[in-house]
Amino acid sequence: MPVVDESLTEYRIELASFEDLARLTCAYKEYTEPLYVFEMDRKRVIANIQHLSNTRVVLHAPLPREGKYVSYKIDGTKEVCNVVDTAANIAVYAPIIYLKSRTIGDVELIGDMDNDMADMFHSSELSDLGSLTRLAHNPDSQEMQNLTLYAMPTGKKSGGGGSDDVNGDEKEKKEKKEGWVLGHLIHNGVEQFGLEFYYLRSDAEPDGRFVKYRTDFSSEPEFADIIETGYAYMPVIKLKKMYGLFGLMGRYD
Repeated sequence: MPVVDESLTEYRIELASFEDLARLTCAYKEYTEPLYVFEMDRKRVIANIQHLSNTRVVLHAPLPREGKYVSYKIDGTKEVCNVVDTAANIAVYAPIIYLKSRTIGDVELIGDMDNDMADMFHSSELSDLGSLTRLAHNPDSQEMQNLTLYAMPTGKKSGGGGSDDVNGDEKEKKEKKEGWVLGHLIHNGVEQFGLEFYYLRSDAEPDGRFVKYRTDFSSEPEFADIIETGYAYMPVIKLKKMYGLFGLMGRYD
């Protein structure tokens, strides 16, 4: 068992949308986890709460409305995410738990840019999307695998460099590009190091809610919104910004 420090910390990660939270909790999961509703900074949020050795990670989004379940399904080209009162239709459901109060007590709130924390992920950069997909999907595994991919803007403009001898429109387009990272968390089996974040860099925001691929890897993976037979899919969860927990702070300064 990993050594657990008595001093617990809480790390809050804002997702890009409620749809990202529903996808994180429900898409391609063997079972769903409860989602919690509570007040945070005077706002009503709904959150997926994960626990590391010494850190409680709160992944949250605005609560669109009150209800008993988050329902999730893919209807053709559309991803349908709602807060509902009954689990009557064909969909995946996650129960919503309403907290009257949350006792923070001695829990320390970590700043989102802090890069000096006990449970910070180690990170390694990969060269291509195929490598990331093969790393996340083990065809020999008999267990349900966590295929979640996390995407976040670096906060830095990429596409710079190059020649200054370009017209104004082209230069403006280059300057407006924002870099992104897309990655996957893997437990490396070494207790003292915990989770590894393997990631790719890109000059463009991921163009799809999923990465689709063939399980025999006979073709290159690609981003997609449409679910087709003959493919496997990895959900892409977008974060509002880059967070220090992923071990990337300082690499894009």
